[in-house]
Amino acid sequence: MKKEILLAIGMMLLAFSRFAASGQTVEEAKELMNDGFYKEAAEILTVAADNETKNTSLNHLAGVALQRSGKSAEAKKYLKRGTNESNINLAEIALMNYNIEEAEGLLDQYETTLRKGKKNVEIPSTVSALRDEIEKVQSMLDRVEKIVIIDSIAVDKEEFFKAYKLAQSAGSLQGEEGVPEGAEYAYPVVVYVTENGRHKIWAAPDENEDYVLVESTLLDDGKWSTPEELGENLGEGGDANFPFLLNDGETLYFANDGENSLGGLDIFITRRDEDGFLQPQNIGMPYNSPYDDYMLVIDEETGCGWWATDRNQLEDQVTIYRFIPSELRNNYPSDTENLEDKALGRNYRSTWEEGKDYTAILRQMDAKTVKPTEKQTEFILGLPDSRIYTSLRDFKNPSSRGLMKEYLDLENRLQQSERRVAELRKEYRKGRQGVAKEIETSESDLEAMRAQLRNLKNDIVRSEK
Repeated sequence: MKKEILLAIGMMLLAFSRFAASGQTVEEAKELMNDGFYKEAAEILTVAADNETKNTSLNHLAGVALQRSGKSAEAKKYLKRGTNESNINLAEIALMNYNIEEAEGLLDQYETTLRKGKKNVEIPSTVSALRDEIEKVQSMLDRVEKIVIIDSIAVDKEEFFKAYKLAQSAGSLQGEEGVPEGAEYAYPVVVYVTENGRHKIWAAPDENEDYVLVESTLLDDGKWSTPEELGENLGEGGDANFPFLLNDGETLYFANDGENSLGGLDIFITRRDEDGFLQPQNIGMPYNSPYDDYMLVIDEETGCGWWATDRNQLEDQVTIYRFIPSELRNNYPSDTENLEDKALGRNYRSTWEEGKDYTAILRQMDAKTVKPTEKQTEFILGLPDSRIYTSLRDFKNPSSRGLMKEYLDLENRLQQSERRVAELRKEYRKGRQGVAKEIETSESDLEAMRAQLRNLKNDIVRSEK
């Protein structure tokens, strides 16, 4: 018996020495979590929790770190060994998988344990908020649209929109390079450009640092008009981003994370009339989920629709679903078998009609998409005599060509700086007040760079006369 006790103590000391040798403690892991570095915190906390399986607080912390870093399946092991608080996190995970009964049961269990032996207990607001989310999900599960998803691909999150293969008539999607010179933009940003190339729509921060949709028009001198907000009612109480306008010029799809979303970004639809855009409507499932869903595009020429989602929790990647849009909405009956799987798109082949082969349809769609042209548009520079340059090859004067190269290099550095400021603003909105000074300094640097760009542009125009 004594040998067994000594052996157990030895094993514990060995485990502790290995953990201590890493040079990082649980307290440091908590600091990492406070700063939003959940993945790094989870690496420390899971080691500690595996060595102290009966330490409910430590296991709860490890489970939360894993959950927040996108590893919900792994998190459940630790949360089940955690505190009563862990039941809330387990309910969140159940809800993300549309396990409504399980989520409600876990919240009931949390409240029962909380009230045990106590007369007056105040239920945390997070619980009531989660019950509201459960109600939203249940409501949307009752009206899941019946669509055919014909393809899904995983792509890098940074430039996911490049995987959308559109016919020219549908317009085009661009990144930061598509933002008119000097204009502000959200991060991340996708710029929608109409078929004729004369209108652009993207997201930019307003005076409250909320993202709103703005529109700009190409003028006759090659310059872009001052961006104007599309409509105040598109905000939905959150950040609006990822716009796409149908060929009719009236139907707009965009993403928003406001009060009418399921928790993250959801896709909304609105239409423009003579008074502006109407009140947006959440388009529901299967497009939307408690995860981030965005950038819905419908190419009417190819008959193909696209949208992006991180519901599959692929690190640094998103899933893009390609589907066949229909003119009239047709929902699944609420008692459809495996409805949750169809709503989440777990197995997109389950949406196929029995005996239907979609290979030929995919080939037809791809055949109509844009083919690369020999001359790529590198930039748009308008000159006073109505000439418009789009490539360095257009310049006649070697000096002005050199100035343009300098201009493009500075513009690229400006965009990188703007991206950094956008990230800092996002952190500030999350409560990190310490970045305020860096934002102030960075904004001053941005103004100096924009002034330098204006001077360079004037030099280029004078040199090319």
